[in-house]
Amino acid sequence: MISLTQFFDTFIDTVVDVIPIATIIFGFL
Repeated sequence: MISLTQFFDTFIDTVVDVIPIATIIFGFL
């Protein structure tokens, strides 16, 4: 079982990776 801090670290990394992609996608809409 992964610890909560580890989960949040992974989650934040994922969010930071997704934000630019989402910005590009919504920029085209």
